[in-house]
Amino acid sequence: MNSTILQVEVVSEFLSREIRLKTIILPETLLLLHIP
Repeated sequence: MNSTILQVEVVSEFLSREIRLKTIILPETLLLLHIP
């Protein structure tokens, strides 16, 4: 039971980090693509 909760927390943390990374990286790459 405890390990399941821990797993869910780890997965949600990973997902939120992924989303944060994508929202930071996507605008950056779009800007870079528009510069040239």
